[in-house]
Amino acid sequence: MRRTLLTAALLLVLPAVVSAGVSCPKCTIGVYDSVNTRQNFGYWAAGEFFKDIWVSVDYDPAGSISGLVGVELSISGLPTGPAGASDQWFPEPAATIGSDIRTPPDTTGTAEGGKNIAWDTCLADARNLGQITMISVSPPGADHVIRVLHRFPPQNPTFPFLLFNQCDAPLYTQTSVTGGCYVLNPTVPCGGTVDGCKLIGCGAVESKTWSRIKSLYR
Repeated sequence: MRRTLLTAALLLVLPAVVSAGVSCPKCTIGVYDSVNTRQNFGYWAAGEFFKDIWVSVDYDPAGSISGLVGVELSISGLPTGPAGASDQWFPEPAATIGSDIRTPPDTTGTAEGGKNIAWDTCLADARNLGQITMISVSPPGADHVIRVLHRFPPQNPTFPFLLFNQCDAPLYTQTSVTGGCYVLNPTVPCGGTVDGCKLIGCGAVESKTWSRIKSLYR
């Protein structure tokens, strides 16, 4: 069984003509501030050169999909430059294709960006998939939005979506899903919206904290 999954994982990251996929709009690949939470906002202070965020998957609670064996994605809004971002995935993937997780600056042309990541086992249930380390000597300012998008170009030109591959061997069905968003240094409280991205995962954040943050970016 393990050898079968490994073979399938390798096939997932090779250019191929594949059948049309399906859609799960209530399945989400999102970006969060902690490995153990679903808080999609956080802070990166001036003078700090590194900031970690986590990529996680959640499934439609009313649906029948509850696991994946591969993903195809890119992430926009990460720092630019040769060393702007690094990524690692859990568990160790069986195969990857693509050298840079970042969405290309120009998404209308032929520029490449994003990765296909495949595992040799079914990753069941909602879980963390990977960690992104952002690197910059000049962190972004207030209300900076990061989004999970599809890979550029997509492996299957007829299916240009953010997607994962289900664990339904031998098909490993390509499934389009919803991309989450994340706000760095928000000046609105949890529940507010920045450029279409609603801050979720509200915790014990005191109102005086929001007043302090807003004063920093006026």
